[in-house]
Amino acid sequence: NKQRPQLGAFVIRLKRNDNVMNEEKYKEKYTEKILPVLVVTYGGLFTLGLIDNLRGPLFPSILSHFNINSQTGSLLFAPSSLAALLTSILSPWWLNIIGARKSMYLSLGFMAMGALFFGLASLVGTLFWPMVVGAVTFGIGNGFCSICINILLAEVAPAIHRRQLFSGMHA
Repeated sequence: NKQRPQLGAFVIRLKRNDNVMNEEKYKEKYTEKILPVLVVTYGGLFTLGLIDNLRGPLFPSILSHFNINSQTGSLLFAPSSLAALLTSILSPWWLNIIGARKSMYLSLGFMAMGALFFGLASLVGTLFWPMVVGAVTFGIGNGFCSICINILLAEVAPAIHRRQLFSGMHA
């Protein structure tokens, strides 16, 4: 019977060339590797949630600004979700080509372009199509982001902290 190490303990002893890595070196090694990925993944999730959830409360204002009915206004939601779904379905293909890290940056770029279209549409006047283009563009970024945040976190998180990091992301 082998005893299992406790999963919740932060200090883990890693043997490398018969040396035991102390707590400080462990923190240093993984902080350098994890921190940039955490900022990008949690930032991407925050951006996704913020922009996606702002559309609902702003829906009545959008309808009145563009002088459209709710059926036409629903074009802000359905194409975005469809674009995210298609991007997610195609993830095995695009992940093999550009990888998870570049895809995450690409997702943030698509979400930023979508937000830019949302902003420009309200400044241009009453043209509604830039809002729909923004919704589709944002949906593509959403599809990239929803796949990449999990892959990137799984790649860099040490096993001892993986459960905590994933539960924080999906809480």
